[in-house]
Amino acid sequence: MKRSLIFLIGVVLTITSVCSQNIYSTHKKDYSAVFEVGYGKDITYGKEDKFEFLTSHGINLTPTLFTGVGVGLEYYQESEATVIPVYFDVRAKLFNKDYTPFIGMKIGYSFNDAEGWYLSPSVGYKLKSFHIALGYTLQYIDTKWADLKHECLSFKFGYTF
Repeated sequence: MKRSLIFLIGVVLTITSVCSQNIYSTHKKDYSAVFEVGYGKDITYGKEDKFEFLTSHGINLTPTLFTGVGVGLEYYQESEATVIPVYFDVRAKLFNKDYTPFIGMKIGYSFNDAEGWYLSPSVGYKLKSFHIALGYTLQYIDTKWADLKHECLSFKFGYTF
């Protein structure tokens, strides 16, 4: 009985491995770029809204998974500060279709007028090469005077090629 169970588990794992290799072995890991513009509403202080321009460049590991690196430019209206986030970007489409929901995560570091860790998860909907997304941005900013935590909710519009 014990040998039969071990044999059965081995067969299932082998078949699963072979099937998953067949699905993704024909997928071409090609270059992809994402350009986004957005507006962020400050939820920490209430008046530090921002405009953001972001770009990510990387590869599609599978038909539904993108990984890459990116850089952005964020302009804060009230303080007139410019922040440059540099990040690692991961996006996953729920389905391998032209019209599908997706989730994404950017993790990195910001610098220029303020420095600190950068985290930005988002959810959205892909419409062929275009997408719309709702995101949250958390930045830990180290200044000469204090360590701050800044949070924004943002709406983004993007294009992927």
